[in-house]
Amino acid sequence: MSKKMKLFKVSFIGFMLLLTGGLLAARSNADVSDPNLGIVEKVIKLQFNGPDKR
Repeated sequence: MSKKMKLFKVSFIGFMLLLTGGLLAARSNADVSDPNLGIVEKVIKLQFNGPDKR
């Protein structure tokens, strides 16, 4: 019985490590920068540093 329990524990820990690695990989891919980020930065720069209306 202890051999089966040891196999179960090792399998469970391995599965959890695999699942954790997959979640971390998916999360790191979700942090890809927004394609509109450059446009937003330009608009903000113009809004705060742009020419003043007189």
